[in-house]
Amino acid sequence: MRVLLSTILLAGLIAVNAFSQRTTRGRLQLKDDYKQAVVVVQDTIVPDAEMLKVSGYDKPLYSRRETFFVTNQYSRDISSLKIELNYYDESGRELHAVTRWVKCTLPAHSTRQVYFSSWDKQFSFYYYRSAKPRRQATPYKVTHRILAVTMPADTVPAINR
Repeated sequence: MRVLLSTILLAGLIAVNAFSQRTTRGRLQLKDDYKQAVVVVQDTIVPDAEMLKVSGYDKPLYSRRETFFVTNQYSRDISSLKIELNYYDESGRELHAVTRWVKCTLPAHSTRQVYFSSWDKQFSFYYYRSAKPRRQATPYKVTHRILAVTMPADTVPAINR
């Protein structure tokens, strides 16, 4: 009986102590050193077709991502691009279409590989110029169009808060 009463009393004290603890801090203040942040302003532009070249698209059957190369012929860096992709089977029927923003770092006058996750989640399709797989799968062709790009502008200090 004493053991049971002692156990209940001990459990009650632990429960009361647990509820009375405050685990959050209130009214935190930033030091003056951290109040001024730097904000990068982005310029979104519609690209000139002559200034961006896309080449070397690839997506083998068992790949989880699609890759291609982008050549930036602008005099400014590019931080992301909006691309429209249309996928077709060999007879020309549309299989899928997607428009997506792709984050990338494309320095001025350079070429970089860009990749993103594939639309083919079940590994049923492969790009017709990729290596032909051993198992049966559907080859496809793809068309692309770059709709917009973002270029970092000058860095601007944020307003003190």
